[in-house]
Amino acid sequence: MSSPGSPSSAHQSPEAGATKSSGLYRVIVGRRDSREAADSLVEQAKAAQLDIWVTKAGPGSNQVVVQVGAFRSRKNAYAFAEDLRRRGFSEAEVIEPASN
Repeated sequence: MSSPGSPSSAHQSPEAGATKSSGLYRVIVGRRDSREAADSLVEQAKAAQLDIWVTKAGPGSNQVVVQVGAFRSRKNAYAFAEDLRRRGFSEAEVIEPASN
């Protein structure tokens, strides 16, 4: 595995990815029921040289989220997700920050 922070590394710490309360727009390429089920998606993202964070979907959830970006700009997040869909990541979507 590459060193943390490199484009092909798969980060596993929930703190590494942006959380809903961070005010960032998170771009994900998919959700799976387990880390093992997410592995093929992680490999696809690695092959595309994307930064990767693998986190739980939320407290009490067993679902795994494969995140590939976080943006302060809504416009940039949605543009990146659209680019990912054109590149074959059909499940790419933006998770909007929670409103307070």
